[in-house]
Amino acid sequence: MEPKDLVRLAYLSGPVDAGDVYVRWKAGRHTQLFGTSYLMQFFELCSELGADALVITTLPTTFSRKKLGNIIVENRPPPQSRGLRYHLAMLLWMLRLAPTLLSFKPAAFVITAHQNYWFALSYAKLLGTELIPSAHCVLWRPFGSTPLHWRLLLWLDGLFLQWCVRRAMAISTVVSDQLKRLAKSRNLEVAIITPTYARGHFDGIAPPDHERRPFRVVFNGRTEANKGIFDLVYVAGRANRERHGEFHFDVCGDGLCLETLRAMVAKEGLEHMTIVHGFCNSDKLGGLLSKSHAVIVPTRSDFEEGLAKSCVEAVLAHRPFVTSAVCPALVTLNAAAVEVPPDDADGYFEALILLADSATLYRRKSEACYELQGQFYQSERSYRETLRRVLSAAGIISFTTTNTAATNLRLPASNRL
Repeated sequence: MEPKDLVRLAYLSGPVDAGDVYVRWKAGRHTQLFGTSYLMQFFELCSELGADALVITTLPTTFSRKKLGNIIVENRPPPQSRGLRYHLAMLLWMLRLAPTLLSFKPAAFVITAHQNYWFALSYAKLLGTELIPSAHCVLWRPFGSTPLHWRLLLWLDGLFLQWCVRRAMAISTVVSDQLKRLAKSRNLEVAIITPTYARGHFDGIAPPDHERRPFRVVFNGRTEANKGIFDLVYVAGRANRERHGEFHFDVCGDGLCLETLRAMVAKEGLEHMTIVHGFCNSDKLGGLLSKSHAVIVPTRSDFEEGLAKSCVEAVLAHRPFVTSAVCPALVTLNAAAVEVPPDDADGYFEALILLADSATLYRRKSEACYELQGQFYQSERSYRETLRRVLSAAGIISFTTTNTAATNLRLPASNRL
């Protein structure tokens, strides 16, 4: 017989190996990435609450289902079709979650993946489940066009937010504002997620040395066209022609365009000053950041950037960064950044020249990093604590403070199973 105070939480994740994240969490190890693992924090919260959990992931492999302690992990590969067939397949994919949700009966369902199709989960509201969207990307591109079919999906998501959602979470104020605008209500409660880090994570990174040459620039992100990697090749090529020997670029990350990127770097004769490393674990990336002067985040306007944690990590590594308003992180971290217009490859080159040539500008931007870092070390801002507050506000759980131990947890009678 189940305990009376048992709470069940469901979580729709992206293409992540939840089993690996679970093993690392149980072993007290961080992920291989610098980035915050929201799923790991979800596991932590479930453990503190003594909750049963259902985690649905979207790796493009095969269907699988396994039990890890009190957590059930299902991997459901997303559709691979295109065009209208893809949209119809996604609707069917969402509807096929119904039997699992009906069987599991979660008190709350945290939804992060497939945000264009959230409306197809409206039926979960009829099961008595609190639906909590957690938006990690913008819902529409502020600097790009919005196709007609996307506008239709947004309209449907707007109805979903109006009628099925009381509270949501967002990775930035830009995303939060879009959620409220889509819901046509300033009363929708949206909690802002702050990616948080352990202070020791960046302790090994050396302070920046502006006088050292060549001027080293790090890119850390997915190697995709919409993340600006081909603009980066253009910038490196121009630096090689106009300031030969003065710049070096380290490109970290994996993606569909990795081999194309390597071929382009070789074709342009940039291999001596542009190193394409591929995936870099936290130790390797930390070493490259220690040698670096600046970080470049050239995300293009056709990508739905929700925050750009590479901007945050640049600040935590005491490095100025160069980006555009396509990255919402610029809203709060502007003091440490050199801003360029969206999709302006020449602007990125000129911004790096400014940082390399002006010790005064470089020092001002570097010093700003120290003033901005504190917010990312505050545990009360973490994904875990933000979700805890949202669950409490929804009446799923209750506690006296955000740091209340699991033993002091009180579940409202109406939400006991």
